Amino acid sequence: MMLLLMFIVSAATPKIMRAVDTHAKVKTIFIYNFSKYIEWPVAMHEGDFVVGIYGDYPAIYEELTKMARSKKVGSQNFKIVKYNSISDIRKCHILYIVSDRSKELPKVIAKLKGKNTLIVTDSEGLARRGAAINFYNFQSKQRMEINPKNIQKYKLKVSGQLLALSKVIK
Repeated sequence: MMLLLMFIVSAATPKIMRAVDTHAKVKTIFIYNFSKYIEWPVAMHEGDFVVGIYGDYPAIYEELTKMARSKKVGSQNFKIVKYNSISDIRKCHILYIVSDRSKELPKVIAKLKGKNTLIVTDSEGLARRGAAINFYNFQSKQRMEINPKNIQKYKLKVSGQLLALSKVIK
């Protein structure tokens, strides 16, 4: 009986250890909605809608991959791509920079200069330093701040509805 109990507990442990990352789920919903409330140039409406993740955040990669199986942007399928270095970064519609890669934002911005990429970050103050959208926590809730000037730099247009839901950085 004791052996059976130990087996049941050990079988359940991976599920317990892989607790649901609610922040990753919420960020995925936001990122999906960015695809609807940000307008990309017509040339970006061909091929897949690429969401890149720069850095290691398995929970958000998993959530975005799940979302990509069932959602589209117009006629475009979602494609989720992980980038491990700045040199790996290729053409993408949205680039999410994991918080532990935040210090590399200036290099990422230089890499994406002239591209139509929405840069989304996850560390305080980055919307003032070049990111278009930055996630932050306020009173235990996921919030976002948007810098419209940084969005315009990449020839993207943001919906007033998205601005109304965000803290606008000037």
